[in-house]
This record gives sequence, structure tokens and C-alpha cells, in this order.
Amino acid sequence: MPFIRVTYQTGGITAKQKAELAEDLTRALLVLEAGADTPEGRGVACVFFEEVNPTSDWFVGGKPDTNGPAHGRFLIDVTIPEGCADQKAKAAFHVTVNDSVARILGVDGTFPSRIGDWVMIREIANGSWGVGGVTVGIRDIAALLKYTTDKPVYFEGLLAAQKRLREAHGFPDGVSLL
Repeated sequence: MPFIRVTYQTGGITAKQKAELAEDLTRALLVLEAGADTPEGRGVACVFFEEVNPTSDWFVGGKPDTNGPAHGRFLIDVTIPEGCADQKAKAAFHVTVNDSVARILGVDGTFPSRIGDWVMIREIANGSWGVGGVTVGIRDIAALLKYTTDKPVYFEGLLAAQKRLREAHGFPDGVSLL
């Protein structure tokens, strides 16, 4: 169920670079979410590219971004189910994405050289993801994508902790704590 939206400035990447980036991001996304690049995961992992004009649609400091870095700026917005990735996996994902962008674009990817490239990981609360009119949770997604065996240990612990927190504070079942 994972997806990535890459918003970038017009002319920032070629069609060939876009294809390479889509492949790298798909692989990294599946490792982040499922723990491995699986055929089941590839069947639902999406990468969307959205090009915007830096002089009319991308502003920095309140002004059109007419002096951006080589290849422009990138916003890589990642959506995954809550509980599929711990902080260590998220940190590894940030490194992988940065390294891919730098390698594919042929730029210096070190901080602060590419400070205009942002990677944001958004987690959808358990039970807030819908597919085909059905609400699915992390357990359903894990079964579909064939998560590695260490992933359920993490998300089951998280679900149990959330349940204890809801109970301790009188929240009814099904109420998101986010």
C-alpha cells in the first residue's frame, strides 16, 4: 500500500533519470515498509511524479525560486501505514533516498548542499487506510505485502501499547491516538 509523491521543479530531471529514481525509490520504499523488496509489494507500490514551475509555483522565502540548486529542488513525500517502520528504518530510508538522488542527478548530496531536497515520511494511523471500499489495518497490509518476520514484532508491540494508552485514558477502541 505504500506510495511516494515526488514533486520537483521543471527541468530538474530527465525521463531516464525519472525512471531510475522510480526504481530506486520503489526498492527503498518496500524495504522501509515491508522489510524487503517483494513481488507482492511491487504490485502495489506507487511512485508519482509531479513537476512544478519554480518561477510561478515554488517559492522560497516568499519569492519565486529563481536561484535554486542545480537540478532544482525535490519534495519526496512518502506515505506508509503506521507501525511498519521504526526510527532506524526511517533513518536508513532517508540515507538511501538522498544517495539515490545524488547519484542519479550527479550532484553533491551532502548537507547542506542539497538542503532544498526534503524527504517526509507520513504514517497513516491503523484502520485509516481504505482499499476497494474496505478499511485495512497494518495486519492486513503486512499479509498482503509479505512483511519480513521482524516487522510484526514491531507493529504488534505498537498496537498493544496504543491499546493500553487508550484504556488508561478512557478512549474507546478505534480512536486514533495521532
